Amino acid sequence: MKHGEGKRRGNSSCEKKACNDIIFDKTMPLTRAQEKFLSNAKNKTRLIDVLRETLTENEIFSCQAETDADRLIIKTAVNL
Repeated sequence: MKHGEGKRRGNSSCEKKACNDIIFDKTMPLTRAQEKFLSNAKNKTRLIDVLRETLTENEIFSCQAETDADRLIIKTAVNL
């Protein structure tokens, strides 16, 4: 389907709106669709922070790439 036709029908990816910022913790159930929740950069960042915190609490090593995750994955694997 062409972009113009999709937009006319209201199902173009340009028509999708990002989810609002959601304040949450690891005990809260998600009440939004995953795709919508993760469409918001702040929600995604908070989720990564909560996951890393949980891993650390369980003595599981984690690191987060600032830019190139592939490079970090290879570097970490080589150092193990």
